[in-house]
Amino acid sequence: MIVMNQESGNLNQITQKTTERDILFSQLFQQTHTLHTLTVDNLNAVRQFFPQNNSELSDYVQKAQNEAQYSLDLVSKIPSHLRDFDNTFYALDAAETLIYSRRRAVESISKTHPDSSFRNEGTACKDQLVEFSLNLFSSKSVYNMYNEAYQNIEKYGVSLSKEKEDYMKWKMQSLRAEGLHLEEKEYLQVKALKTDINRLESFFLKNIDEDRSFILVSDEELLGVPESTINSLIKENTFKKITCQYPHYFPVMRYCKVEKTRQSLYRAFESRAAEKNVPILKELIQKRDRLANLIGYASFAHLDIFDQLAQTPEAVEKFILSLKDGIQGKFKSEIEQLTKELPDGISLDENNCIKPWDLMYLQEDYKKTHYSVNEIALQQYFPFERTLKKIMTMFEEMFSLEIEIIDTKNKGLWNTPGWILAVKDKANKGRIAGHIILDPFPREGKFPHGYCFDVLSPCRLPSGDVNPAIVLLMVNFTPPSEMRESILRHDELVVLFHELGHAFHQLLGNAEMPSRSGYHIQRDALEWPSRLFEFLMWEKENLKKFGEHFETNLPVPDELIDAKINSKNATSGVTFARFFYLSMFSLKCFLGGVENPKLLREEIEKDFLPNIACDPQINKEASFLHLAEHFYRSKFYAYFWADVFAFDSYDHIIDQQKRGISNVWLKFRELVLDHGGGLNPNDQALQFLGRLPAVETYLKKISSE
Repeated sequence: MIVMNQESGNLNQITQKTTERDILFSQLFQQTHTLHTLTVDNLNAVRQFFPQNNSELSDYVQKAQNEAQYSLDLVSKIPSHLRDFDNTFYALDAAETLIYSRRRAVESISKTHPDSSFRNEGTACKDQLVEFSLNLFSSKSVYNMYNEAYQNIEKYGVSLSKEKEDYMKWKMQSLRAEGLHLEEKEYLQVKALKTDINRLESFFLKNIDEDRSFILVSDEELLGVPESTINSLIKENTFKKITCQYPHYFPVMRYCKVEKTRQSLYRAFESRAAEKNVPILKELIQKRDRLANLIGYASFAHLDIFDQLAQTPEAVEKFILSLKDGIQGKFKSEIEQLTKELPDGISLDENNCIKPWDLMYLQEDYKKTHYSVNEIALQQYFPFERTLKKIMTMFEEMFSLEIEIIDTKNKGLWNTPGWILAVKDKANKGRIAGHIILDPFPREGKFPHGYCFDVLSPCRLPSGDVNPAIVLLMVNFTPPSEMRESILRHDELVVLFHELGHAFHQLLGNAEMPSRSGYHIQRDALEWPSRLFEFLMWEKENLKKFGEHFETNLPVPDELIDAKINSKNATSGVTFARFFYLSMFSLKCFLGGVENPKLLREEIEKDFLPNIACDPQINKEASFLHLAEHFYRSKFYAYFWADVFAFDSYDHIIDQQKRGISNVWLKFRELVLDHGGGLNPNDQALQFLGRLPAVETYLKKISSE
C-alpha cells in the first residue's frame, strides 16, 4: 500500500528538498511499474513476449489491460498539488507505451502467423486493445491529471531537460488534438469516431494482407519469365498460377514478353481488396473529416500533420510540387528514351501513351539495352543466408555491435524458415541491445509487403541502464525451392537494407521518454536512416564483398556490378514522379470533401504522369495500405521529406570518409540512431551535418544520369 501526505506545499521546495516520504513513493512506484521490470534479454523471454495460441492470447490481452489499469490507478491516487513530471507525465507515458507494445505483439500474430484462425483472433484482440487503450488513456480524468501536473510545473518554474520539456509541450498539444478539451457531448462523438476509425483501418489493412488475387496462364504466356520464377509457380491443371506476391509480380512484370499476361497481372495487383476496401476507404475519409472538424481542425490532414516537421498540409503540398517541378526535365527525357525504340511486342496506346502494364518491362529492357544490366545473372550471386551473415559482419564493424544469427527452427516462434538476430552493444559494455525477428519469405495470409514492426522499444531506466528491444522485420523475398536456396534480386537487397535501417534505429534509439524510444520520431523523418542504408547496396565495394555465386562460390564479375550501378538513375524520373503523385494523392485524400477517391487519384495521376496511360479498370487506392497505416495516412510525403535528410547525410559520410575519417557511421549512430525520437530530427541533422539538409542536394542526386 502506498501512503501519501495530502498536505499542500510549495512544489519547488518539494522538488529541491526531497523528503523521506518522496523517496519512498518514488521507489515504490518504480518497483510496481512493469515497464521497468520487463527484461527481454534472451530467446526464451522473446518467445514468451508473444502468446502462442488462442488460450494464451486471451490471457495475454487480459494481462495487458490489468497492467495498464493498475498503473493508471496508482497515478490517479496522487493529490493534485503533488503532481509533477515524473509521477504523472512519465508514469502515464510508460504505462501507455507498455500496452502499445503488448498490442504490437498481438498485431504481429495477426500479420504473420501461419494459422489463419489464430491470425483472425489476433486481429480481434488487437482491436480490443486499441479500444481499451483509447478508453483508458484518452479520457477527461487522465487529461485533468496531465493538466494538473502541467500547471504545477509552470507555476513553480520547475526545470526539466530539453527532451522532457519538448515532450510535455507536445503532449499537452496532442491531448487537445485528441479532443479532450471539448465538452462532454462533443468528446463522446470524438471517442465513438476514433473507435470506428480504428476498426475501419484494421479491416482495410487486413483485407490487403489476406487478398488472394491471382491469374492463371499457360506456359506459352510466360515467355521471357526467369526459370526460377516459373519453377516457384503452382500448377493448376494445364495452367500455372501467378499470385500478386512480390516474388511473382515483379519478375513477371519486368520480363514477360506476353502483353496479355502483364496486363492481367497488373490489373489484378492494382485492384487487390477492391471489392471490400473501396467502400471502407470512402467511409474512412468521411469519418476522419468529421473527427478533425469536431476537434477544431480544417481537415484530417491538418490534424495529422500539425506535429510533424512540415507542420501544415500547405507546406507539404508546396514541397511535393517543388519535387514534381524538379524532376520534370528528367521525366520527359526518359519518356522520350523509353518510347524512341520500342522493343518487339510493345506499342503505345491510341494517345501515344505508354500502357501502364508495359512500364516496368520497358524500364528493364532500357537498362538491359543501354546499360547492359543483367538482373537475372546478378541475382545468382546473392544467396540469402550467406549474404545475411556478411551484412551482419559489416553492421558489427559500422556500429560497434556483436550480432549472433540464430535459426528459428524449434525456437517456439512462427517464422520458420527464418532467423533471429541477437544484438549486443559493444559500445555499451556488451549489453543486450535486443532481438530482431527476421521473417523473410511469403506464405499464405502473411503481410505481403516489407515492414519493420516496433514490438518493444528500448526502455531507458532511471538507473541509466536500457532494457532490450524486440523488433519484427517482415519481408517477402524470393523463397527457397526444392532445387535451390533463396537467392536475392538486387531490389530485394535494397529492401533488406531499408528495413534494417528501421530495425537498428528501433533497436538502438533509447530516449528519456519511453514513447519516444526506438524509431518513434516525427513521421517525416522516420525514413531517414532506412533510406540512408539503401545507399550501401549501390556501393561497388559492398556488392563485391557480399557477392558469391550460390553454386560455384565465385565472386561477382565487375561488369555485372558496374552495369547495375551505372543504371541507378536510368529511369529515376519516371520512378520518383510516380511516388510524388502518390504523395499528393494521400495528402488530398484527407484535405476534406473527397467523395470519390478513385477520381481524385486518377486526376492527380494524369497530372504527375503525362504520357503514361491511366487505367480506368484498376482501383489502386484500395490496396494503398499507407492510407490506413497509422504511421502515414496523409503523410506518404514523409518518405521524401526524409529523403532530403538521407541523401545529404550520405554525401556527408562519403566526404568524411574521403578525408580519412573512418568512424563516420559510428558517429551517425551516436548522433542520430542512439537518440531515437528524443531529439528533434532537425537538431539531430544540425549535430551530424552541421547544418539543415538541403532539398537541392536531393533533387540533384535523383535527377543526375
